[in-house]
Amino acid sequence: MKKALVFILALVLAVSLSGMCFAAGAGKIAIVTMPGEDSNEEYISAMEMIAKYGANRIIHAKWPEKFTEEQDQMIKVLADLGADPDIKAIIMNQAVTGSNAAIDNLRKTRNDIFIISCNPSEDPPEVSKRVNIAIDPNALGMARAIGDQTKVLGAKTFVFYSFPRHMNIPAVQKMSDIIEEKCVAAGIQYVNISCQDPMEVGLPSAREYVMGDLPKIIAKYGKDTAFYTSNCGLQLPLITSVINGGALYPQPCCPSPYHGFPEVLGIESDPQKPGNLQRVIDETKKALKEKGVAGRLSTWPVPMSMMFTAGATEYAMRMINGEANLRTLDADVMNKCLSNYAKVDVAMTPYEEGGKEYPNFLTMVMGYLTY
Repeated sequence: MKKALVFILALVLAVSLSGMCFAAGAGKIAIVTMPGEDSNEEYISAMEMIAKYGANRIIHAKWPEKFTEEQDQMIKVLADLGADPDIKAIIMNQAVTGSNAAIDNLRKTRNDIFIISCNPSEDPPEVSKRVNIAIDPNALGMARAIGDQTKVLGAKTFVFYSFPRHMNIPAVQKMSDIIEEKCVAAGIQYVNISCQDPMEVGLPSAREYVMGDLPKIIAKYGKDTAFYTSNCGLQLPLITSVINGGALYPQPCCPSPYHGFPEVLGIESDPQKPGNLQRVIDETKKALKEKGVAGRLSTWPVPMSMMFTAGATEYAMRMINGEANLRTLDADVMNKCLSNYAKVDVAMTPYEEGGKEYPNFLTMVMGYLTY
């Protein structure tokens, strides 16, 4: 992935220096991601959009590393972007905890900015009030799919690794509840394990905990145990330990062939190269077969987080360029923007809670790729 970043950054520089011209007043789009390895796909997808449209139209900004402790810095990130009158749209991927407060502050001076939240961590109805569009995996639909896929993989036990900070996110708690219901109905034992929080102890320590704990869980419940964790940074030790122990893995928290698999298996990957995704999938299948775990790990067929950034950028670009009146959500256009990236159909539905539908909060789900 490091080579991919070097390539993309070089391409961004080339595009920036190529003298790309756009109509005056066309406006800019800002993409806000987390820094570092905990959100590599979001970062790469932002670089991909800069490479496509140029650094004079796409601005990249980053949330602070310890965003839960640095609300003032989060507010400053959006305020600084809002201070540029040429920025007409902001895409947050991920829209982490604290994004709502940062949006509230921004709206005091720039209520005209078009905001798209991807993978929002906060309460969906509250997010819906503040943004023009929100895009999220269909947490409830994905939870049901995880439960079904766990049964397909032949699991006898399902282990859900998380920690209090994540379990306090409504969507994560609901996912846990639904997966448990699906497992119980299928005769699969459900186990919820509270692991270390990377934000509290640091990512290396949290990973070390999973690497040490998971083999004990396999020894206790057997190889037909499926593992899932709600944290992106813990996917690497989870996948590594599942492969080493011959266990089951229905999907990463952010399902994608790029999420965890290439790094664990030593597969070189450059998302900018044509055909890279299929090559990574093919090499992953081959590597897992050689390790004796064919048919025991799965994911979605495209990188969800990268699709969100690309689809949201395409939608915002169309809106800014005046191709249609898109300030009010056009779900068909958004579906097309996402599907064009995915190269497969994307099933989208508005978020529902308590019998109320939130039309501007779109949720999506796909079928599985089983290696």
